[in-house]
Amino acid sequence: MKFRILIAFSLLIAFASCESNKQKLQNNISANEKKLFADSMVTPNEDSVVKILVQDYQNFAKENPTDSLASEYIFKAADLCKNIRKYKQALDLWSLEQEKYPTSKRAPYSLFLQAFTYETDMNDTARARKLYQDFINKYPQHPLTASAKSSMDNLGISPEELIKKFEEKNKEAAAKK
Repeated sequence: MKFRILIAFSLLIAFASCESNKQKLQNNISANEKKLFADSMVTPNEDSVVKILVQDYQNFAKENPTDSLASEYIFKAADLCKNIRKYKQALDLWSLEQEKYPTSKRAPYSLFLQAFTYETDMNDTARARKLYQDFINKYPQHPLTASAKSSMDNLGISPEELIKKFEEKNKEAAAKK
């Protein structure tokens, strides 16, 4: 009997410590989000609020993978990484979002943003094309599907050629009227 009470008490303490760590992380995240969004001059230093926030987002998701905030925090971490030009880390986080939370409302955006980042920031048109095609196949009815198709059509085209292409389309459309 004493043994069962001891086990129950130990489990209660373990659960309470997990909850307090979860709450501590959420409090840190909230405080750092306030700092980040209050200061438009934040720079991506090694010890900046951005890097701390990205780490807190990842820690929360790792320690609480089934929590409804885990997917949101992974997505936010990826977004911050892209904004500070940590493209590889952003791509890894969006991929993690796809893998761990494939049914989340952020999953399609994660796949699209991977393709977009490969296209615009990594200059890897082959990888971008594959990911855009994956997006189109997986989410044919998604509002971003048209953008994915358009991006695929224009991969590898210089800005000057793209402008010329749009001008020609506009002339054709005007001639049809």
